[in-house]
Amino acid sequence: MKKTLIATYLLLLGSSTLFAAVPAADVANAINSKVAASGNKGAIEENIRVNFQISESMYREETDEIEYPGETLHYDRAEVGPYKADLACKAYALDSNWLILAGTCMRYSKDPVVANGREYKHRTGREVISSFAPEGFYAIPASNFETNGNVMLLWTDKKENAAKLGKLPKVNVLAVSSPAKLFALSADNIFKINTARFGSDAIRERTLKSKSINGNKFQLDESLTDLSGTATDPLFLFTPTGREFLVGYNNGELAYALQIDFNDIIHTYDGRKSKDYYSLSLNDLNFIKKVVQKHRPADWKRIKQRLFYNQTAKPYFK
Repeated sequence: MKKTLIATYLLLLGSSTLFAAVPAADVANAINSKVAASGNKGAIEENIRVNFQISESMYREETDEIEYPGETLHYDRAEVGPYKADLACKAYALDSNWLILAGTCMRYSKDPVVANGREYKHRTGREVISSFAPEGFYAIPASNFETNGNVMLLWTDKKENAAKLGKLPKVNVLAVSSPAKLFALSADNIFKINTARFGSDAIRERTLKSKSINGNKFQLDESLTDLSGTATDPLFLFTPTGREFLVGYNNGELAYALQIDFNDIIHTYDGRKSKDYYSLSLNDLNFIKKVVQKHRPADWKRIKQRLFYNQTAKPYFK
């Protein structure tokens, strides 16, 4: 027994001496590599529908100083509203207290709207007027979101939500300097979409369409019978080892009906399909960093291990 204890002591002593001889930066890099290599299999399957309500107004630019019923005149336009609208968007767990969504979730609809017999082509003054309601979770306050147009973040301080999110596989986020980087990565990895087309929740493998890059936009090879992506649908990259990376979103418009009459309350919203997807950029990674450090800085140590740039080997932030 004494020999065993002595051997154990010597082993521990040798280990501590070994680690003492290794520079702190190398130890940190080893830990980062281990975290980066950990799997998140099934992340694409664990999408969460988030319901909420907004209000916004509409306006027309040519006023001719004539005020019609329901309008408020401004110096350069005539405004009407605000009106309510119901929305729902697809979210994924970024951490035990964080959800990530497509920035298209909060883009204004481009559809002109007719109210009181007049057409209004512009939207303004959007506000979130309800809590965010992720299905299967407790509500998240309306103030707990930020968006930069490409991605949207929700955070929750409720321990019950954190416990449930903690059990889900977390998405890795892969940003690129250009979609061309994704095309280069397609040689060794595969791509999949999770589409809500026709009310489905379908995961389909796709290839990137050659010569389709336009800025940060690109397209997928799809036949007439394939399920296309719609607004807020994500695109994931899968590595041979099973790691899953969120790399972009469908650029489709989230159309919705402002509740001007009863018919609008029935028809609510619709995610429209688009041939185009957009990639995420370094600006998006920095946006995530800024928001996390602003609202829940203690979470950054975990979240930064899930943020990658131009490659999938190691996280971008040290």
